[in-house]
Amino acid sequence: MIVSTHQPHYIPWIGYLHKISKSDTFVILDNVQYTKNSYINRNSIRHKEGTILLTVPVKYKGASKYIIKDIEIDKSSGFKGLHKHLKTLTMNYNSGVGFDEFFPIIEHLYSKEYKWIFDLDHQLLLAILEYLKIDTEIVISSEENIHGAKEDELFLSMLEKTKSDTLLLGLGASMKYVNTESVTEKGYKITYQKFVHPVYKQRNFSDFINGISIVDMLFNNSQSEAIEIIKNCSS
Repeated sequence: MIVSTHQPHYIPWIGYLHKISKSDTFVILDNVQYTKNSYINRNSIRHKEGTILLTVPVKYKGASKYIIKDIEIDKSSGFKGLHKHLKTLTMNYNSGVGFDEFFPIIEHLYSKEYKWIFDLDHQLLLAILEYLKIDTEIVISSEENIHGAKEDELFLSMLEKTKSDTLLLGLGASMKYVNTESVTEKGYKITYQKFVHPVYKQRNFSDFINGISIVDMLFNNSQSEAIEIIKNCSS
């Protein structure tokens, strides 16, 4: 049984979904410290001039140590609601092959009111997983009391609570910062994500840009094509 984990991301990139697809259980870390100016509340999409950033403003004071699940969407800072993001997505992707299939899902979710950034991120993730037919079990760390002051403590708590025997570490994991020995000496196995960013249809642009939100791939490809892309982007 393979378990992996990550903080929530706003309309995450393809590598995030690939990591989930390679796990039996995926733990979303909502009870760790919020990181300002991160993918938790923003992500990039393709634009004729390169990329543009879609940001959901949040209430956050730099000196405060908020955990992710306690971060509110800031509706008093001139943010005109998610319909603005919806409009931007429409303008950039309405000619895409997958637009008619995927847009109604996004449109429905963006029509709702959200207080917490985690709730928005989570609902979008669940919808994308369903669309891609990824049936990995999703666990929220605060609900299962998964925690740890250090990464290895967090991993051990996660392995124990999810009854998993193998930890899948993502692309950003480094032996320098992750104490893998403290995990393996407890009898657990460690494996690493093997991911190659796919090159897919990206409108009519001559240059391909990778690392942006997965909605770029979903709008530019049919559902069946998107499912195959996720399946075949392992090295």
